[in-house]
Amino acid sequence: MAEYNYAPPVDQLLRLGEPTQQDWAWYLTLGIGREHASDLLRMVADEELNEAPGDSPEVWAPVHAWRALAALHVAEVMEPLLLMLDEPDPDDWAMNDLPDVAARVGPPAVPILARYLAAPPHTGWFSNSAADSLGKIGARHPEAREECIAVVADQLEQFEENDGDFNGFLLAALMDLKAVEQLPLIERAFAADAIDPMIAGDWNDVQVEFGLKPPPKRTVPFWLREAHGARPSAPVDEAAVWQKRVQDRRAKEKAKRKQQKALRKKQRKRGK
Repeated sequence: MAEYNYAPPVDQLLRLGEPTQQDWAWYLTLGIGREHASDLLRMVADEELNEAPGDSPEVWAPVHAWRALAALHVAEVMEPLLLMLDEPDPDDWAMNDLPDVAARVGPPAVPILARYLAAPPHTGWFSNSAADSLGKIGARHPEAREECIAVVADQLEQFEENDGDFNGFLLAALMDLKAVEQLPLIERAFAADAIDPMIAGDWNDVQVEFGLKPPPKRTVPFWLREAHGARPSAPVDEAAVWQKRVQDRRAKEKAKRKQQKALRKKQRKRGK
């Protein structure tokens, strides 16, 4: 068994195995505090731990470390996670966790993400995860909303050079941020057929989302009425039905991405 040089209480993360904790604040009950940030950051980037045998508990220690850092609101955790996204064989756990880490870090993560997105080339789901992160930060921290919108809009201004998926995630972030002031930019991007509508919807969906158009009048099927707790003869909130449709589409796209990541994960040590 390999020996890893980590002192208590950080050494406890070496023995936890695959993460199951839903509340990342749980790590603080282990006695971990901001005074342990340097050891946690070292653990996140520890090459031996990241390449440990896939059936060992130690291979999961970096994941626990970045989640503990997020719970402690340590902004420095963003840099190693973003570096992981740019590796030839990027870490799927880092990509999945990045938006939640960023939301917990809060406003200090915004300039870090802005620098990352402004320094291409970044491709695929990795830039998408960074865009999603900005939407989550602004939604969770209202004081950072304007800054997040500015960063996302600056990226969408380059819609002709971006791929359609990335533009779709930028749109999703603007919708999360309720950035109605960016509608002219969004309309231009749709007019250029530069946004994949499978990510966050089409131009019509956007207008409904921002309250510029009512949801289309249509017959609501019985199963959908039941899903909303209504009898067949009861009135249905059309806006809620439309919102559910958009949310369901985004959820299906997210599930599709997770399936793709799961296939890639078979080639990785962590998660085997």
